[in-house]
Amino acid sequence: MSQSLSETFSIPKELHPLWIRYIEKAASDEEWDKVNKVAVKLLRAKGNTIGSVLAMSKEELRLIRGFTGKDEVLLLEILGRIADRPELIRK
Repeated sequence: MSQSLSETFSIPKELHPLWIRYIEKAASDEEWDKVNKVAVKLLRAKGNTIGSVLAMSKEELRLIRGFTGKDEVLLLEILGRIADRPELIRK
């Protein structure tokens, strides 16, 4: 089995229970609409928290209905940004 996203992105454990919509806080103004749509797709696929999404592999992301390659690239970019600067999404 392939590795989970948590093995790729070192996001503090205290952020894992946060609702997945918190990733929108790490988006630039230009990215916000696209990140919002990615978050909605993740919610529909039961990716309700940051931790539940981090538990997924890239292959599992690709199985989400309507989740495109562009969505994956954007999500990985946002997760990388959060891993580098977790304060972006802290309450």
